Amino acid sequence: MATVRYPIEYELRPTRLAEGEQWVWLDLQNVSDDPITQATVRLISQDASRLKTKEPDNYVPSLSPDQEQEVGFEVEAAAPTAVYISIAGEWDGAPFRWESPYIQLSVGDMVAEIASLATMTTPYPPVDEPIQVEAVIRALGHAEDLRLELWADTPSGAFERLTKVTTGELNAGDERRYPTAFTPEEKGTHTIYAYLYDGVERIDRRLEHVYVT
Repeated sequence: MATVRYPIEYELRPTRLAEGEQWVWLDLQNVSDDPITQATVRLISQDASRLKTKEPDNYVPSLSPDQEQEVGFEVEAAAPTAVYISIAGEWDGAPFRWESPYIQLSVGDMVAEIASLATMTTPYPPVDEPIQVEAVIRALGHAEDLRLELWADTPSGAFERLTKVTTGELNAGDERRYPTAFTPEEKGTHTIYAYLYDGVERIDRRLEHVYVT
């Protein structure tokens, strides 16, 4: 399904990959009233050890209003990760830089994924105010006793485990919610990590940022 982050509508396909070398395709559309020109389009992996883009740059000389363009990237996939799209060029004759949110990619025969990771709090929460965190696990096949761990990386560099739970038995389509909370003790950016393990293998990861004032 295409996503809009103005002035670009985009869709990366597929988002479920086999292990090894393959191509992914990016559909772009200019949804503004002004042309985008001399655009360098990049596909950037969150973790190059899990997914590597062989030639990350594509050049699009012009994208007129409502014009669509398909660009391809050859990737080597080893494990689930996330990617984002970066575009640099000119928009209506002025310098233009644009980035998409992270796009989650599954790789291989995944039995489950972290469907979402969310922090439920006010914008810029203060120190000593509890922050609710919730991870949602979605089963893609039959799985038993997966392990979910939630961690907080604090501004001072402390890496604190918030929770560790075992999922029990899951069947394809099942979704389980795992809430927890933490109380920040210092100002600055806190990064919340969710890790999902099948035995010793990490099969998915998500992260979320919270800025504490």
